[in-house]
Amino acid sequence: MKLSIIIPCYNEEESIEVTNQCLHDLIVDLRSQNLIIEHEIIYIDDGSTDKTLPILIDLSEQNRNIKIVTLDADLQDPPNMIPEMIRKYQHGFEIVYGVRNNRDVDTFFKKLTAKAFYRFMRLMGIKSLDNHADFRLLSRNVFQAFREYHEVNRFLRGLIPTMGYKSCIVNYERAKRTAGRSKYSFRKMLLFAIEGITSLSITPLRMAAFVGVIIFVISFLLSAWVFIAKMSGNSVPGWASTVLPIYFLGGIMLLLL
Repeated sequence: MKLSIIIPCYNEEESIEVTNQCLHDLIVDLRSQNLIIEHEIIYIDDGSTDKTLPILIDLSEQNRNIKIVTLDADLQDPPNMIPEMIRKYQHGFEIVYGVRNNRDVDTFFKKLTAKAFYRFMRLMGIKSLDNHADFRLLSRNVFQAFREYHEVNRFLRGLIPTMGYKSCIVNYERAKRTAGRSKYSFRKMLLFAIEGITSLSITPLRMAAFVGVIIFVISFLLSAWVFIAKMSGNSVPGWASTVLPIYFLGGIMLLLL
C-alpha cells in the first residue's frame, strides 16, 4: 500500500517543522507494522506570506501522485489516527472520515455558528457529517472517481458523502493548535457556508421559484383589484402603471431563474 498525506499550509511557520517531525515518526511506525510499503507527504502552500514556503523547500521536495489523506498543518487533526484509518481501509472501507467527539477547544461563538451551519445544511437537503472537517482517508478508487467531477466550486464536505462508496467514521479528540492562530475569519467561514449551500443544494432555486409564483399571483390579484378600482372611479392615477409591472416582472424573473 502506498500512502500519500496531503498537508495544506497557510502561514504555518510556527508549526510546520513540528508537524513534519510528527509525520516522520508516524511513517516509521507504520512501516514497522507493515501497514504501508511506500509513502509521500505533499505540502501544499496556500499563498503563505511568512516563512512557510522556504521552510517547506528546506524540508523536502515531494513527488505528488495519489492523494489519500488530508489534514491541517496545525496538528489539531491528530496524525496518530492514521493507523486506525488504514486498518478500516484494509477492512473494506474506501472512505474513512475523521470526526471529532466534541468542540471543547472551540470558542462559544465557533460552537454556536458550527451547530447552526450543520443544521442549516440539513434543512437545505445537503448530506454531510457533523463535526467532520477535511480529515479523511480516500482509497485510490475514490480519488480517481473524484477526479471526474467538474464542479468549479468543490465543497468537499458535501461532495464526498454523495459518492456512494463504503464508508465509516473514526472518532477522535481534537487538540488545541500546536502554534499560531486560526486563519479562518468569520468572513471566510460565512463565504464557505454560502458556497457549500449554493453548490450542492437546489433548495435555494426552489425557494426562488416559489417566491416567484407567489409574487406573480399577487401581481395578478392586484391587477384585478386595480381594474375594479378603475371601474369604480377610486383608482390613484399612475400607481398601477408603476407598481404592477415591477411586481409582475419581478415574479416572472424569479420563476424563470
